[in-house]
Amino acid sequence: MAAFPVWSADVSNTGFYGFPCNENGILKIAKHSTGYLNPCDVLNQEISVPRTQSTNPSDTIPKSALAEARAFLKRFLPFTDVLDVVYSRVCWYSDSIDGDFIIAPHPDYDHLIVATGDSGHAMKFLPVIGDKIRDIVENVDSTYKQAWAWKGKEAPKGFYDRPLLVKEGDQDIRMVTMDELRAQNKD
Repeated sequence: MAAFPVWSADVSNTGFYGFPCNENGILKIAKHSTGYLNPCDVLNQEISVPRTQSTNPSDTIPKSALAEARAFLKRFLPFTDVLDVVYSRVCWYSDSIDGDFIIAPHPDYDHLIVATGDSGHAMKFLPVIGDKIRDIVENVDSTYKQAWAWKGKEAPKGFYDRPLLVKEGDQDIRMVTMDELRAQNKD
């Protein structure tokens, strides 16, 4: 496993990808997807707010995500079927309607510039995006300024049809426990 490469498994269909084992022999896998909703009341408006381990320290991943990951691993990396999951978490994306960045002045608030909408791709741009954001803040004309402008697009039908992260009292829509992450406890 030491020579196991960075890999992806037809990400557009499965969403799964992974990295080589680290120095402790831990194999990291992840799934790129539109994710979950976590509806919360914020100023009398229901919006989806990230639920993190800093505010919910015992959170792992949803029960459905573990089942999906185990099924994928059993099919494509069967040697992992006997391995425990030692750590898990939900990574929150700032999805935009079209998958593009939104780096632009906010249309309703003067002197507010938003830099968001990475849709899970920001880490690839970290070495170069700071200069592009600065240009937008300084109102420099560029193709990026046009591409990342506030578009005001309507979400396509089904865009918000995502599974709930947790639902109070529902044993199927909940985070799994650390004990459930162990291989011998898989469904």
